[in-house]
Amino acid sequence: MSADTDFGEILALGNHPGPSVILLRRSPHRPDAQARLLLAALPQAEESLTAGAVVTLMPGRVRIRLLPITPDQGEDS
Repeated sequence: MSADTDFGEILALGNHPGPSVILLRRSPHRPDAQARLLLAALPQAEESLTAGAVVTLMPGRVRIRLLPITPDQGEDS
């Protein structure tokens, strides 16, 4: 889990099947608020994280991209 998008980029550019990574984007900086964001998203993301995915968490939004990331999955926004 990181706020550094380089981890997701390395997985995407390298066409890696794993490991999974959770990215915090525009998230609160307080650990308790980040934990709430993560816990709220886990039921939706658990299966993808087990399979291999980049999961991006933002307040009010969860984006899941399965690994390996292919060009037809689109760009990050």
